[in-house]
Amino acid sequence: MNSVTFPSRTSFVLVLAGILVAGSGSIAVAQAPKEEAPPPSATPVPPAAAPLEDKKLDQYADAYLDIEQIQVEASAQLDKADNEAAAVAIKEKAEGAIIQAIERSGLKLDEFNQITEVAELDNDVRRKIADRVEKRRTI
Repeated sequence: MNSVTFPSRTSFVLVLAGILVAGSGSIAVAQAPKEEAPPPSATPVPPAAAPLEDKKLDQYADAYLDIEQIQVEASAQLDKADNEAAAVAIKEKAEGAIIQAIERSGLKLDEFNQITEVAELDNDVRRKIADRVEKRRTI
């Protein structure tokens, strides 16, 4: 049987992260008319830039750990997949499991994505999330 080469685990994780960040709004963005970008000084602050509640950060950390486990399992399954169709099925199943993990945490997908965007820009939020994730790993 011929072996099919799949992207590395890192690529798979980045693809899944892209799916989460893109969410379902990617279709709407693609269809929206193009607007000129405002000058850098006029760039609006993301809507979730207001202080995030501890509860939301806790929920994010819970979802993050679940997603991390889903990605590890999916990556192991991808290593064993012997054709493209099997790989696609694994990725689709993982994507669904990730969305369920986010919703189980008490967050909506768009809330999770907003927190991700804020964490990319705000070192304090990123540190708070990292602290929560580490505490949960040691429990």
